[in-house]
Amino acid sequence: MDKYEPIRILGEGSFGKVYLMRHKVERKLKCVKVIKVKNIPRKEREACRVEVELLRRLNHPNIVGYKESFLTRNKESLCIVMEYCDGGDLCDVIKKARRQLFPESKVLHWFVQMALGLHYMHSNRILHRDLKTQNIFLLGNGRLVLGDLGISKVLEGTMDFAQTCIGTPYYMSPEIFKNKPYNHKSDIWALGCVLYELTTLNHAFDAASLNGLASKIIRGKYPPIHPKYSRNLRNLIDSMLDKSPSARPDLEDILKLPFIKKQIQHFFSDIVSRPSAQIGDGTQIVRAAALQMVPGQAANGNVIDSPDVNSLTKQLNHLGLTSIITRALAPPETKQPKEGMSDRSVKRLVKEQKGALRREEERRQAVEA
Repeated sequence: MDKYEPIRILGEGSFGKVYLMRHKVERKLKCVKVIKVKNIPRKEREACRVEVELLRRLNHPNIVGYKESFLTRNKESLCIVMEYCDGGDLCDVIKKARRQLFPESKVLHWFVQMALGLHYMHSNRILHRDLKTQNIFLLGNGRLVLGDLGISKVLEGTMDFAQTCIGTPYYMSPEIFKNKPYNHKSDIWALGCVLYELTTLNHAFDAASLNGLASKIIRGKYPPIHPKYSRNLRNLIDSMLDKSPSARPDLEDILKLPFIKKQIQHFFSDIVSRPSAQIGDGTQIVRAAALQMVPGQAANGNVIDSPDVNSLTKQLNHLGLTSIITRALAPPETKQPKEGMSDRSVKRLVKEQKGALRREEERRQAVEA
């Protein structure tokens, strides 16, 4: 702990505390989870070990960054050092919205990052199992990361079934309440609940008691989403909140939907167009992965050799998104008036281009606000 100076407590639980600390040499802020391991039951001690191993294994810009872990000098506490998410969590962001619905562009900007992070976990045969707005964190530059992987389940072999009933009731799927086996489709349900919450600022399922909540979730009935959101987005939420696990889409299917691919293109286009001085280390990794995918583009940015870059590049290639990234990196097309066009046609073309530029600027402002 000699390398870090404590600033304040961010949270605490039965087995320890989470601190905001500053690295004395790098002067960068870190989140340090200090877990009391002395005299704690073997099951909890094993959970600590599993969390450290998970964090060490997962290298992705949309999963909270693991820095290091160590025991304190007296061997009584385990310290896990992670990146500090200065933008708070999605739960706080929703509360601060004060009933003002988010633009769809912002919702999709966040969702694409959640989906990429969770897809990476699933492709590594890991379930999150406690997805909720309180476990999804933001950084000031707009990047979003999945956190609190302490109860994730590593699946041996193929995508097998997990029996343990863990999670937050609002986000629990029907099969869990029915004590049935579940797999990665329960994460899809929870992510659907998060997406619903971003479009309504309310839980999809709510009740005064656990039994009442279970009843609503098992019936699968929830209030309609505001019609200001596109049919594509509303259909996606409906499919993710299907009562039947087998009917819910996989993340690979979701990330290949045309309107989601379009948002992925916008996401990478925004990042690549920003000045390097205005983006943090994690977002630099996203930029580097995009540049690395397109021949001749890597020379246009700083080459970053890191597991996160390699993981994201491999993921995007696996999803068949090379053409999407190529278009994201291409300069915007500007249609020129053709020879012989009437004045009326030229005016209409100019008006269309101005409208497209205005919509693009509105989308950027909505994402960055």
